[in-house]
Amino acid sequence: MKRDISADFRFSLKRARVHDAEMAYVDVSDDDPIVFVHDNPISSYPWRTLPAQQKEVYLKPFREPGVSRLPTLVWPRQIPFDGNPPDTYARVKRYSDWLAHSAHLPKLFVNAEEGRGTAGAAREFCRAWPNQREISLRDKHYFPEDCPPEIGEAVAGFVKEVRSAMSKADTAF
Repeated sequence: MKRDISADFRFSLKRARVHDAEMAYVDVSDDDPIVFVHDNPISSYPWRTLPAQQKEVYLKPFREPGVSRLPTLVWPRQIPFDGNPPDTYARVKRYSDWLAHSAHLPKLFVNAEEGRGTAGAAREFCRAWPNQREISLRDKHYFPEDCPPEIGEAVAGFVKEVRSAMSKADTAF
């Protein structure tokens, strides 16, 4: 069943330095923080839901040929393949190696059975991470677009489980 999801972003976006990178985040409660790490957050979903006036504001800096379009060229070149670019590859490698040894952190792996998602050796590497639950979604192209309600329900259930386990652990002492 397809459900409508609002494209409104009702949160205040914050940024923090994390080692050698910057992380954007929202803080929506006074509870202990939970960090969700995801794939590329840009997809065609926002373009299908943005009013024309908002699209124009976003596109304005890229209208002139040349330097103004440089970010659209540079960003895809930062995706690590076969050890390149070295700085991005090193950052991804450190982070993934850390996750492989992070038994103290609960994790939720959202697996895309079809379409675009983590596949092959990368999927099997992620599946081997400790203290992790996996859900699989059947998508057609890009699961954040095809399955947003299912992802939201999985994340909400995961958060509830983690908080429940933390609460039980706190009362055990």
